[in-house]
Amino acid sequence: MLKFFKLGGHQPRGFGYQPRFYDADKEALENRVRAAEGRKTGDIDREVTKMRIREELRLAREIAKREHRGLWSGGILRLLIILGILTAAAYAALERWLPGLLNFWFPNS
Repeated sequence: MLKFFKLGGHQPRGFGYQPRFYDADKEALENRVRAAEGRKTGDIDREVTKMRIREELRLAREIAKREHRGLWSGGILRLLIILGILTAAAYAALERWLPGLLNFWFPNS
């Protein structure tokens, strides 16, 4: 019966967590430093060129996102749409029920 359960000889696996943190600004700075060092020595590394292109594309995407926001940043357009809908609903409700309410509240006028 004890052969089915291997008792003893069990070693704990341990805890091998390696934290991962990505700092885009730091990586961009390191890439610029490597690119500057590559220019000094005269040989531009393919990896540095790839990183520079990747950084330029990232910056272009950020600029495009900022320009695309327009009225949607801060929810101004959404607020105006909701305000318009509420105004139209209030006008329709007053147009329909206000005369009846006035006759109910002030029957002699």
